[in-house]
Amino acid sequence: MYDKDEAKIGADGEDFLARALIYIDGITFSTDDTIPVPTWHKLYYKSGGAVSGEVLLSFAIVADDYPFKRTLDRLRLEREVEMKEFNIQMQILGLRGLQSAGVLPVKKAFIQFNLKSMVPPALGANLNNLKTDPKMPGSDPTLNTLIEFNAPLPREKLFCPRLSCSVFDNIVQGLH
Repeated sequence: MYDKDEAKIGADGEDFLARALIYIDGITFSTDDTIPVPTWHKLYYKSGGAVSGEVLLSFAIVADDYPFKRTLDRLRLEREVEMKEFNIQMQILGLRGLQSAGVLPVKKAFIQFNLKSMVPPALGANLNNLKTDPKMPGSDPTLNTLIEFNAPLPREKLFCPRLSCSVFDNIVQGLH
């Protein structure tokens, strides 16, 4: 038995991440086959808790067994959202106040950028994740690195993804 606000682990091993309560009086929806502009809705791990993410979606109110013009298996985001190739340049100056998750102090930290998280899976095959070189030792390293790459991104700001990155420590001869 689970409390309604506790995480549930399904029989397939998947963990509960969040839920959203979306009230119909606060949304934009269509009553025909047009797809309204989606909006971001906040996700919560438990009632009254902090926001744990967001979901971008739109709603259509339709009759039961409505025959949509496109089925989900034929709906491809890269065909629906206008994309453009962008050249992205980031000057990475440094990291400050790093704390080790283990017992050893921070040796030589670096950042790994998950570029594939920014594009649909069909377009991600052409992108490789990038990382900075571990340079200065300690918890306040200056990296002073230019990262540059091209990526197909949506033209409309609403659909633009966030760039995900992780910080790792190069502990002993390249081990992370």
